[in-house]
Amino acid sequence: MTVRRDLTFDILKGIAILEVVTHHVLGMATRRYVEEGTAGWLLIVMLNRVLHFAVPTFLLVSALLLARSLSKHDEPNWWLFLKRRVLRTGYPYLVWTALYLAVRGWNTDLGLTATLIWGKAWYHLYFLAILLEVSLLFPLLFLLLRAWRPDFKRMLLMAAGVQGFVYVFNYYTRILPYPGSSALFYLFPVIVGAWLGMNWQEWPRVWVTWRYRILQAMAGALALYLLAEVLLLGSAPVGRQPYFTLFRLHPALLLLYSTATALFLLRVAQDMAEHSSLRAVLAQIGDRSLAIFLVHPAVVFLVQGPRVTAFLNNLPLTTLWALLLVFSVSWAIVEGLERMRLSRLLFARDFLPLGAYAARRRRLAPATAGTRRQPAIRQARRDTERFRPTAASAPTKSDRTEPTPLQSKR
Repeated sequence: MTVRRDLTFDILKGIAILEVVTHHVLGMATRRYVEEGTAGWLLIVMLNRVLHFAVPTFLLVSALLLARSLSKHDEPNWWLFLKRRVLRTGYPYLVWTALYLAVRGWNTDLGLTATLIWGKAWYHLYFLAILLEVSLLFPLLFLLLRAWRPDFKRMLLMAAGVQGFVYVFNYYTRILPYPGSSALFYLFPVIVGAWLGMNWQEWPRVWVTWRYRILQAMAGALALYLLAEVLLLGSAPVGRQPYFTLFRLHPALLLLYSTATALFLLRVAQDMAEHSSLRAVLAQIGDRSLAIFLVHPAVVFLVQGPRVTAFLNNLPLTTLWALLLVFSVSWAIVEGLERMRLSRLLFARDFLPLGAYAARRRRLAPATAGTRRQPAIRQARRDTERFRPTAASAPTKSDRTEPTPLQSKR
């Protein structure tokens, strides 16, 4: 079976879904496994806040892949685009909304319509509601970027301006009752992802030029964001200056940190796709990221039961064991559903079989391995007794310091 896809994006989705599961398990740990106010509790809370970049990362990747696909056509088929988005996102959203509402006994605080609009059937389903909104907004964003064709800097300024306008407008009008469940509050990573998808060949140059600024933005925004969180935990007087300004900037700081982290992880995923021995595992997880995302909150809910909680509390490093339990059980459920041929019914897609990425790597291994052995073979030949170096073949100073053509390729 041939895998016709770039491992970079599956690896990035794999990293992001690991972050999602860890984030939710850490949130559970603050309530179940540690005493509030202790040093351990504060450490877990801070880790929980640091691991808060998954939604912008998934949105950036989704926009990037959509824009790459659409850029191949002079005249995109928007009807087909919307049809696919409804089937691949809307269908599993409705299925899992119904399943989680059934678990809740169909009790909704907002009513069925508002629950569907804002993704409130369970605490994680808002993300699929956001994806559906992005699908509706994406044709407009794509056409604007294609007509304007800005460079990376101008695109960033435009995206920041649009996002800032949305923040300020909603602050004074309160038009969005649940801002975090609206695609309008994530336009910045969506626009960045769309630009990257339309200009993917420019990404290496952009990274080389902007990598230090991206890392500085990630570190600076995270520091201010964590400061706001610490002040909030300490019940700081948020209505006074300078706390008021810091808390008003809190959503923007989180979004800036998350988007910068997504760009950094995009480069990390590219490097892992070429060199890391973990690439097959992470790509396999990324292929199943949607299913794991939809399943794992139910596992987290079950793990919070009194018997499981008591058992885990008797183990050292309770939070780590809880994380391993939640992730392994979630993946096992997904694999079980796949083997029962229910993945298309529940997730609107089939997943690659286990080992598909490793098999691809093995197919590429012989040629690569032969290339890597060549220098060693040449050296072995020189070390044999039959080899008598002459003055022309003896290594000179330049030979020892400069790489051979083969080495430079490596």
